[in-house]
Amino acid sequence: MTASTQLLGQYRAVLAAGEQMLDSARDGRWDAVAHASLRIKSMTGHLAGKVPEQVLDTRENHERLAILKRLIEIDAQVRHLREPWVASLDRMLSPESGNRPRNPLGGTAIRTD
Repeated sequence: MTASTQLLGQYRAVLAAGEQMLDSARDGRWDAVAHASLRIKSMTGHLAGKVPEQVLDTRENHERLAILKRLIEIDAQVRHLREPWVASLDRMLSPESGNRPRNPLGGTAIRTD
Protein backbone atom coordinates (compact mmCIF):
# COMPACT_ATOMS: atom_id res chain seq x y z
CA MET A 1 0.00 0.00 0.00
CA THR A 2 1.43 3.38 -1.01
CA ALA A 3 1.65 6.31 1.38
CA SER A 4 -0.92 8.24 -0.64
CA THR A 5 -3.39 5.34 -0.61
CA GLN A 6 -2.98 4.97 3.14
CA LEU A 7 -3.37 8.71 3.79
CA LEU A 8 -6.44 9.03 1.58
CA GLY A 9 -7.89 5.94 3.26
CA GLN A 10 -7.56 7.68 6.61
CA TYR A 11 -9.46 10.71 5.28
CA ARG A 12 -12.17 8.43 3.90
CA ALA A 13 -12.47 6.68 7.28
CA VAL A 14 -12.92 10.04 9.01
CA LEU A 15 -15.62 10.94 6.49
CA ALA A 16 -17.43 7.63 7.06
CA ALA A 17 -17.38 8.26 10.82
CA GLY A 18 -18.68 11.78 10.20
CA GLU A 19 -21.58 10.47 8.11
CA GLN A 20 -22.40 7.99 10.90
CA MET A 21 -22.31 10.84 13.41
CA LEU A 22 -24.75 12.84 11.29
CA ASP A 23 -27.10 9.86 11.00
CA SER A 24 -27.01 9.47 14.78
CA ALA A 25 -27.76 13.16 15.25
CA ARG A 26 -30.71 12.95 12.88
CA ASP A 27 -32.04 10.05 14.97
CA GLY A 28 -31.49 11.98 18.20
CA ARG A 29 -28.95 9.44 19.50
CA TRP A 30 -26.66 11.97 21.15
CA ASP A 31 -24.62 9.34 23.01
CA ALA A 32 -23.70 7.83 19.63
CA VAL A 33 -22.87 11.34 18.35
CA ALA A 34 -20.50 11.86 21.28
CA HIS A 35 -18.90 8.46 20.67
CA ALA A 36 -18.43 9.20 16.95
CA SER A 37 -16.98 12.59 17.78
CA LEU A 38 -14.35 10.97 20.00
CA ARG A 39 -13.53 8.45 17.23
CA ILE A 40 -13.15 11.27 14.73
CA LYS A 41 -10.91 13.20 17.11
CA SER A 42 -8.71 10.13 17.52
CA MET A 43 -8.54 9.50 13.76
CA THR A 44 -7.72 13.12 12.95
CA GLY A 45 -4.99 13.03 15.58
CA HIS A 46 -3.25 10.45 13.41
CA LEU A 47 -3.41 12.87 10.48
CA ALA A 48 -1.83 15.75 12.41
CA GLY A 49 1.65 16.61 11.27
CA LYS A 50 1.32 14.92 7.90
CA VAL A 51 1.76 17.18 4.89
CA PRO A 52 -0.72 15.86 2.32
CA GLU A 53 0.69 17.95 -0.52
CA GLN A 54 3.94 15.97 -0.26
CA VAL A 55 2.13 12.62 -0.51
CA LEU A 56 -0.94 13.13 -2.69
CA ASP A 57 -1.11 13.86 -6.39
CA THR A 58 -3.46 16.53 -7.74
CA ARG A 59 -6.48 14.21 -8.11
CA GLU A 60 -6.02 12.75 -4.65
CA ASN A 61 -5.60 16.21 -3.14
CA HIS A 62 -8.88 17.29 -4.77
CA GLU A 63 -10.59 14.29 -3.17
CA ARG A 64 -9.02 15.19 0.19
CA LEU A 65 -10.33 18.75 -0.10
CA ALA A 66 -13.81 17.47 -1.04
CA ILE A 67 -13.75 15.25 2.05
CA LEU A 68 -12.75 18.18 4.24
CA LYS A 69 -15.53 20.31 2.75
CA ARG A 70 -18.07 17.55 3.44
CA LEU A 71 -16.82 17.21 7.02
CA ILE A 72 -17.39 20.94 7.56
CA GLU A 73 -20.92 20.56 6.17
CA ILE A 74 -21.56 17.58 8.46
CA ASP A 75 -20.31 19.54 11.46
CA ALA A 76 -22.67 22.42 10.64
CA GLN A 77 -25.63 20.06 10.20
CA VAL A 78 -24.94 18.32 13.52
CA ARG A 79 -24.64 21.69 15.27
CA HIS A 80 -27.98 22.80 13.84
CA LEU A 81 -29.62 19.56 14.95
CA ARG A 82 -28.12 19.86 18.42
CA GLU A 83 -28.90 23.56 18.77
CA PRO A 84 -31.91 24.35 16.57
CA TRP A 85 -32.09 27.90 17.88
CA VAL A 86 -28.87 28.64 15.99
CA ALA A 87 -30.74 28.40 12.67
CA SER A 88 -33.14 31.15 13.70
CA LEU A 89 -30.22 33.24 14.91
CA ASP A 90 -28.45 32.71 11.57
CA ARG A 91 -31.57 33.82 9.70
CA MET A 92 -32.02 36.84 11.95
CA LEU A 93 -28.41 37.97 11.52
CA SER A 94 -28.10 37.29 7.81
CA PRO A 95 -27.57 40.39 5.65
CA GLU A 96 -30.75 39.57 3.70
CA SER A 97 -32.97 39.68 6.79
CA GLY A 98 -32.94 43.45 7.09
CA ASN A 99 -32.72 43.09 10.89
CA ARG A 100 -29.12 44.21 11.15
CA PRO A 101 -28.60 47.91 11.81
CA ARG A 102 -26.35 49.57 9.27
CA ASN A 103 -23.25 51.52 10.10
CA PRO A 104 -23.10 54.82 8.21
CA LEU A 105 -19.49 53.98 7.31
CA GLY A 106 -20.61 50.86 5.43
CA GLY A 107 -20.16 48.07 7.98
CA THR A 108 -22.75 46.65 10.33
CA ALA A 109 -23.30 48.24 13.69
CA ILE A 110 -23.87 46.36 16.90
CA ARG A 111 -26.53 47.69 19.24
CA THR A 112 -25.61 47.90 22.88
CA ASP A 113 -28.97 49.07 24.25
